[in-house]
Amino acid sequence: MSEDFNPYAAPSVGAEQAEQGVNFALSEEQRKLLQTTATIMLVAGGSQLAAAALNLVIAGVNVATVVTTLLMGLVPVFVLIAGLTLRRLGQPGNDREALVQGLRQLFLAFLIKGSALLLVIGLGLLTVLSMVLGLGRGLMNF
Repeated sequence: MSEDFNPYAAPSVGAEQAEQGVNFALSEEQRKLLQTTATIMLVAGGSQLAAAALNLVIAGVNVATVVTTLLMGLVPVFVLIAGLTLRRLGQPGNDREALVQGLRQLFLAFLIKGSALLLVIGLGLLTVLSMVLGLGRGLMNF
């Protein structure tokens, strides 16, 4: 019973040899839409990063502005990663392999983003706790 073919067991050798997933392909219209979306995402992410860097230059370099710039630049970096992933899907080639690699990149990117946001939330909670306990103005006021 355990040797039966399971087409949903993605990492297994049997799933890679299945004939069902081989025919996955994007149409030309889908490729064009993906290329357009990827271009918009790359422009948006790049312009947001430029705005964050410009804010750092105008406001001056100190701990508070560097932290603010890093937080403002966190999301645009992931928009750029998603745009690059979509650009790869918009090019002709092995669509199935590009989709799997793109999903792996996005998973890793959002794992890093989630960890960073949890760190920011934790620092915010520590700030609130320090203010409640009367330890000063908080941890985020440098």
